[in-house]
Amino acid sequence: MALASILYATSRFDESLGILREGLRLPLSNLSRAAMLTSLGWYVNYITDDREEPLSLGEQASALTQGLETIEALIARAKAQSLAEQQMQLSRLCHCLVR
Repeated sequence: MALASILYATSRFDESLGILREGLRLPLSNLSRAAMLTSLGWYVNYITDDREEPLSLGEQASALTQGLETIEALIARAKAQSLAEQQMQLSRLCHCLVR
């Protein structure tokens, strides 16, 4: 995720997304996969303004942490739920503005 951050900071947006997407192909623990999905969701949000993919990624990440009650899992779940909730709120706001 550090490389994706560096690429993003240097305006190499497509490459930063690609690094995160490739990272999801690795054999990761549920907690690491949840963190990766959440990071990818935020990057997609910032780079593309897409709302649906980040919402889906946040929901997937949250589901991976269900039943895990460690501090790390609770933090990962909170971050994933924050991503998903923000996407839902932004979608509602955009929908209201269109009316």
